[in-house]
Amino acid sequence: VERIVSKTVDYQNKTRMHAASSGSATVALSVPPFTARELHEGVDEVLGRDVTSKVYSLKDFPDLAVKVIQLGGLDKNSVDEIRLELTTLLDLSHPGVLRHHQVVEDEGLIHVVMDRHDKTLEHLLAGHKQRKIPVPIAMILSVMKQLAAALAYLHGVNGANTRGLVHRDLRPANVLISADGERFVIADFGLCKDALRCGSTIAGTAVYMAPEVLLHNEASPASNVWSLGVIVYEMATLRRPDFLEGKDPKDVFVDGWRPDLSGITDGFIKSVLERIFVLEPERRPTARELHETLIIAGIPVSELGGQCVMLRYRCGSLEAALNGANARIALLEEDVKIKSTRIDALEDQGKEHLAMIKALENRLAQFGDRMNTTDPQSSLFLLPRLMRAAQE
Repeated sequence: VERIVSKTVDYQNKTRMHAASSGSATVALSVPPFTARELHEGVDEVLGRDVTSKVYSLKDFPDLAVKVIQLGGLDKNSVDEIRLELTTLLDLSHPGVLRHHQVVEDEGLIHVVMDRHDKTLEHLLAGHKQRKIPVPIAMILSVMKQLAAALAYLHGVNGANTRGLVHRDLRPANVLISADGERFVIADFGLCKDALRCGSTIAGTAVYMAPEVLLHNEASPASNVWSLGVIVYEMATLRRPDFLEGKDPKDVFVDGWRPDLSGITDGFIKSVLERIFVLEPERRPTARELHETLIIAGIPVSELGGQCVMLRYRCGSLEAALNGANARIALLEEDVKIKSTRIDALEDQGKEHLAMIKALENRLAQFGDRMNTTDPQSSLFLLPRLMRAAQE
């Protein structure tokens, strides 16, 4: 008991110091290590549950939660997969990814200490649907930008799955919201995919799955981008897209398929979803590309005005340089025309000279014939006449 009390005091002091320096106490600066017994005795109310686990609040640690995973009934491969994935999750550090602090295994149970968030995007959407109040466009764009940044971190550079993490069940229920409602965090990466894909679990989340996952069970970073698109669609329309309409996926997702986005009223969001909802995974934007697009879209108008002035200046400089180049090209073209005319004139003169030479050759031939047929004295009189003809 003394150990737990000591941890509580130390934890609360560090949390207060962090709050004083940052103005927020939503996430603890430092989390003390726990034993399996301490976690077992410290669990409080149930915050959530799924097929293989429950999430509890932790007594005296309001910013922490404990996920208890039951290993009983799971085969060895599934257990090994859970252990490996939890080890990976401990190394993740990103504002948009749920922070996991400690993993403790004991007697068929795995305790995972993580940050606590009591509200999910699913809760937020349910409230808007119940009151029939549209989600503000600014919030939709903020969620999309934050989740895209988190996915880009998980997927790795340029969308390549270098970290080996592709979320298996990205949906509003697995997007947590900070206490101030400003930060959105991806959680529940889908531990033990075989265990989670049983009964009603897959039916409940199929609407968020990409065509290649439904048809071929092939998940990739592009599949996560599709799931993010479905979340955005649901936020923008307050309803889930019904692309399948009760049909088999293989009968719906065929060549030429196009999504029905008539319910999307915002032009920018519609244009983004048109790029996301394509059958070929390689044609979808990566999470990083999507995040960069949203950053540009979120630049304040005042900053855009300054950038436009700079761009206009650069365009003016480039236009002046282009006009100068065009003027030089015009001069060169005129010079080429003049020289081409001169060449044509020289060619005509050459033709005339060739004709004169040909005529002279003919006269010489005639002179030769006469020389052969006349006496030598007569040929002496013909020579001056021939020379005068040549001069003509």
